[in-house]
Amino acid sequence: MQGAKMIEILNKRKNPALGVLFFGSVWGMIEATLGIFLHMMHFPHKGAVMFSIGSFLILMAIRMYRPKNAMKFTLGIGLIASLLKGFDIFLIGPEMMVIRPMIAIIIESLAFGATYKAIEKVREVDLMTSPLIGVLFAYVSYLGFGLVFAYMGIGSKFWLNKTIPEFIQMIASDGTYAAIICAMTSTLGYWVGETLRVIQMKLMGSRFFYPGFIAIILVFWIIGIGAY
Repeated sequence: MQGAKMIEILNKRKNPALGVLFFGSVWGMIEATLGIFLHMMHFPHKGAVMFSIGSFLILMAIRMYRPKNAMKFTLGIGLIASLLKGFDIFLIGPEMMVIRPMIAIIIESLAFGATYKAIEKVREVDLMTSPLIGVLFAYVSYLGFGLVFAYMGIGSKFWLNKTIPEFIQMIASDGTYAAIICAMTSTLGYWVGETLRVIQMKLMGSRFFYPGFIAIILVFWIIGIGAY
């Protein structure tokens, strides 16, 4: 009985804002390091790889922090990641080559939040529904990219030169490839998030938890900024 009460107290102390800051920093650091590396290597499926990492991190964060509003939570993660990814904006100014990746991350975070919320309304999110979240997340993100980059005229030539049939074909090919990988990483993210949630609740009783938490976040920012 005492153990259950302790878990309840620690769960109340768990602040979703910390999850937003932590996972946004992790995502931003990966985008600023691995994302740039894959871009420089001209890796053909860079988008699918980065999509899968995003789906893994966001679903893990949601399962760890259980936010009341998944949409606000995922958007917050995206905004933090976008800020770190777009740190070049403070060095070279608001160039589109910097702004576009920032917008892409925000689109992905909104797509994941909307997808999660839609699934949650139909049935409880569990290990069985997490692959579906990953699949829908990939397709919705590609659709969002098209609407923003192609039809709002702020995309690169890759997006602006596409006709509607070409855009549909791209979603069917690239989107499907990303969806398959995201189905797997979302499932993994669910499982890891559920596991780390229990571990975190135990660690929160330590006086070293919050100082260590902030120190790790600072390391992510140093690595992310250093990548530029």
